[in-house]
Amino acid sequence: MEKSFNTAGPSVPEKHYMISLDFDNFKKLIDAERYFILHAPRQTGKTTMMLQLMEDINRQGKYIALYVNVEAAQAWRNHIVEVNQTIINQFRIKALIDLPKEYQPSEAAPHLLFMAWLQRVVNGGGQVKREYAAGLGRLDLYIDFAGERFAFELKLKSKKALTDGKKQLVDYLHRLSLDSGWLVIFSRGEVKDWDAVGKREFVEERGKKIEVIWL
Repeated sequence: MEKSFNTAGPSVPEKHYMISLDFDNFKKLIDAERYFILHAPRQTGKTTMMLQLMEDINRQGKYIALYVNVEAAQAWRNHIVEVNQTIINQFRIKALIDLPKEYQPSEAAPHLLFMAWLQRVVNGGGQVKREYAAGLGRLDLYIDFAGERFAFELKLKSKKALTDGKKQLVDYLHRLSLDSGWLVIFSRGEVKDWDAVGKREFVEERGKKIEVIWL
């Protein structure tokens, strides 16, 4: 691929023309446990530099570094609990993307990646809550957007995922007085048939409509 000059978003060394960076001064501050601020106008390379610094630090193995953008929390304004939870989720999501497996929150991976995809809902003024309390149980994801409510149950693929997921989701739908919901079943295995990824199935269970999505 022929390289080009980039002025939109972070630059990638394999795709874009870039100057070589020297991180020695940053590393001295890190070794001394000092804070530092990188301040510059828009589109001047701040994000690119931080991403490259993260990669360089992780490659050396002395420290574990993670780049996290917390702008998503702005949508919550003065809702402190939601602000904190959003920031924590951003840390978890970035860990799944950028860190080795031994440092990843694997037990919550499907929830967090799905929430990352739903970030546009939050940016549009909606609310996405993980493990929403619903009666005696807990619903995996509850979305409130534009005056409408949406319920999601997330499961890892197993022999009982479909049966258990439908039962749990229907119980939640009854408690929340909702007519329909979504059951998303994730597979952690290697993808052998990409045509099956994203497969949808519509079912009815005890008077409730459920859309099953296989990922």
